[in-house]
Amino acid sequence: MKIGIFIRKITESIVMTAIDSVRWLQDRGISVSAPEDVAVHLGMNADPDFPKGCDLVLSLGGDGTLLRAIHKTAPYAIPVLGINLGHLGYLTEVEGSWLRNSLIRVISNQYDLERRFMIRGTLMREGKELLTIDAVNDIYLYRNILSQVVDVEAYVGEEKVSTTRADGLIVFTPTGSTAYALSAGGPIIDPECEVIGMISICPHRIDQRPIIIPNSKPLRLVFDMSYGPASIFADGDIVSQLRPQDELIVTRSPHSAVFAKFGQKEFYRVLQIKFNWGKR
Repeated sequence: MKIGIFIRKITESIVMTAIDSVRWLQDRGISVSAPEDVAVHLGMNADPDFPKGCDLVLSLGGDGTLLRAIHKTAPYAIPVLGINLGHLGYLTEVEGSWLRNSLIRVISNQYDLERRFMIRGTLMREGKELLTIDAVNDIYLYRNILSQVVDVEAYVGEEKVSTTRADGLIVFTPTGSTAYALSAGGPIIDPECEVIGMISICPHRIDQRPIIIPNSKPLRLVFDMSYGPASIFADGDIVSQLRPQDELIVTRSPHSAVFAKFGQKEFYRVLQIKFNWGKR
C-alpha cells in the first residue's frame, strides 16, 4: 500500500502531525509519498510523480487543503481522506483527534468511497482555448476594482438567459452550494442532484436570481470589460485575468472528486451539525 500526505498551511502543529503520521505508517511497512512542497517540511524525499500510484491521499488541514488535494488526485481517481485540523471542516471526514484511528482503518482497507461530480471551465480568447480548469466547489468571476462592477452575459446552450451587472458571478456544483454560493444567497443542493448552479454576487438589480441547469448543457459566460476588469477564480484560487469579450464555458468535468468515507453520513444531518441548519 502507498499513502500520500498532503498539507497546505505550514504551521508547527500541522507539520508535526504530518511527520507523526508518516512515521506511524512507515513503522508498519506502508510506503509514504508527498509532493516536493510538502516533503521539504517533513524531512522526506519528494515524489516527482505525486499522487500517481497512491492508493489514498491523506489531507491534513481544513476544507481548503482538501480541495487542493482533490485537484491533484482527481485525474487519477485516487480517494482523499480529509482530516480536519482547521476550523469548520465541512467537507473533511474526521476531526484531528481521530487521526490515529483513521490511519488504522485506512491500512486495513476499512473505508468506503463517495464520488462527486466536478465542473470544468474553459477560457476562450479570440476563438482560441486559453486554459482549462476543474473545480470541486465553484468557478467564479470577481471584479478587480472595488468601486466598479462586472458585466457578464450568460447563455445556456445557445439560449441567452441573463445579462448581469454585479460584483461577480459564481458557477457552482452541489458540493459548492454550501460554500461561497451559500453566502451569496444560493440554494442548498443535495449532492445526489448532479446539476450546475449560477448566482450573482451583490447584483445591481434585485431581479437577478440564482438558476439551476442540467450538467448536460454548457454554460457560456461572455465578459464585457466596459464596467471594469475582473479575474477568474477556481475553488478560491485566482486562475487568470479577464479581457474584453473573453468567454468562459462551464461544463461537467470528466473527472470526479473521490472522498474516502467511514460509513454513510447523512447530508442533512451534517448540515445541522456544521451550520446549525433547520433548527429552531
